[in-house]
Amino acid sequence: MASSRSGECYVPDWVRLAYRGVRTKDGKPVGVIDSDDEHFILVLAPRSREYKIPKSSIEAFDGFKVQLGITADELRRYLL
Repeated sequence: MASSRSGECYVPDWVRLAYRGVRTKDGKPVGVIDSDDEHFILVLAPRSREYKIPKSSIEAFDGFKVQLGITADELRRYLL
């Protein structure tokens, strides 16, 4: 997995994140990445929920899954 460097995860090509699964730090599935901009990823979750999560919250990326550095409880603050 790509790991954090000085608080931010290194992902060489952000386009590769589209439609990748996202999990919280405590292992809970969140949804899939729909899009991104310079500072955020938009994650589509079940039951028509959407999250706008700062890219700085990405802890790791293994080429298939994105691991966040926040828990499911902390994730609530990013609900749109």
